[in-house]
Formats: sequence, C-alpha cells, structure tokens
Amino acid sequence: GVRKADLIALLIKIETNLLKERKETKTTVKVDIAAISTSRITRRKK
Repeated sequence: GVRKADLIALLIKIETNLLKERKETKTTVKVDIAAISTSRITRRKK
C-alpha cells in the first residue's frame, strides 16, 4: 500500500512543478509581448 506521506510528497512535487511552469510561461509571454511590440515599431518606420 501507499503511505500518506508518499502521497503528500507527490502532491508537493506536482504543485512545485506547476508553479515553476507558470512562472516560465509568464516570462515567455512577457518576452513574446516585447517581441511583438518591437516588430510593430520596426514596421512603422518602413
């Protein structure tokens, strides 16, 4: 059988992984927005 401690450890692992992923996606979204804004500026100049 699986012990409660093992289940809790698994849940904590999953939660930390999700938090890490969220942080990463947030930063990538910021980068994407910056890239889009810069490309718009270059288009206007042309």
